Amino acid sequence: MGTNWDKQGNYQKYNSDGSTPVMVVGSLAKQIAITITTPLDALGEDVVYDSGNVPVSIDILEWATNSANKTQLRFFPYVNGVPMGVGPGVIKSDGGGVDGFYADKINSNVSSIIDVLVYDSTNSKYKFSIKDLVYPEGLKITRRNIDTVSAFNCAVYLQGRSV
Repeated sequence: MGTNWDKQGNYQKYNSDGSTPVMVVGSLAKQIAITITTPLDALGEDVVYDSGNVPVSIDILEWATNSANKTQLRFFPYVNGVPMGVGPGVIKSDGGGVDGFYADKINSNVSSIIDVLVYDSTNSKYKFSIKDLVYPEGLKITRRNIDTVSAFNCAVYLQGRSV
C-alpha cells in the first residue's frame, strides 16, 4: 500500500499497484510556520520541528549560518513510527558518499535539491533553501553545532502543512 497527497491536499493510501485510493486519511489542513533565530551553543543541538508519526509536506525551508563547517541541519524521516538515521544529505561530487548539510559541503557538492542563496566566506554569511519535501510517515528536523568551544548562528524558517 502506498501513500500520497492529492491536489486538494488530502493524504491518501493507495493499493499496492498504485491505481486507486483505498481511503482518505486526512487533509493537509494544519499549517506549519516556524522561525528560529537563537544562536546554537557549543555542542548544542535542538529540535526545529518534529511532526511525530504524521505525514508532513515542507513547502519551504530556509536556513542561514555564520559557520561554514560547524553548524548543520539534520533530517530524521519517520519509518514505521520511529525517526530513522540522518537523511537526506549532499551526495559528494566524486560519488564517494554523502556529506551532511554543512555550508561548505553544500557549496562544494552542488545539489539540485538545495538552492544556495548566499555563500560569502569573506564575511561568514551562508544561506540556503529547500522546497517541496514530502514525508508520508513524518519528519524530525534538528539543528546542530559541532564546535566544542564557540556558539554560532543558525537561523531557520520553515513553512509547510501536516495532517
